[in-house]
Amino acid sequence: MILSIFVITFAHAQVWYVTGAGNDNNDGKTEKTAFRTLQKAADLVQPGDVVYIGNGIYTKNDISNNSAVLLIKRSGKPDAWITWKAIPGHKPEIHPTGWAGITVESSYHILDGLNVIGKNDSIALIPVSYTHLRAHETRHDLVCRLLLEKKKKKTEKKKNKIMT
Repeated sequence: MILSIFVITFAHAQVWYVTGAGNDNNDGKTEKTAFRTLQKAADLVQPGDVVYIGNGIYTKNDISNNSAVLLIKRSGKPDAWITWKAIPGHKPEIHPTGWAGITVESSYHILDGLNVIGKNDSIALIPVSYTHLRAHETRHDLVCRLLLEKKKKKTEKKKNKIMT
């Protein structure tokens, strides 16, 4: 019974491709017919889907209404996470012009191998749960880790002030 549920859950999973040379009029189902924008894939993904992201610089010139290059609103499920992953050997770069390169407003996502380089908060997790981030080991990741640690320490200080 468990095996049949597993097969049903992943039988409908779709693999999508986004590359710097893609076109949003393509079907996104192969690297040769990839989408150009991450948002095109975000608007189509379903639980269990995988989005492979190729080399390219991904940006968005519109800085109104959230301004994220990638706004993820659709959630995966506990047994069917949505995966956003660099194509092996590729190093896609997300360059936000506004507040966030990636904004996640949903749960059960894996973001793997994406380089977010830009202003202010490059990755925003809006009250969500079960999002796993893993990135390339670059100097940008170190900055992100330091910022996350700094924010954590500020929160702990605030808690200590309230308790005393």
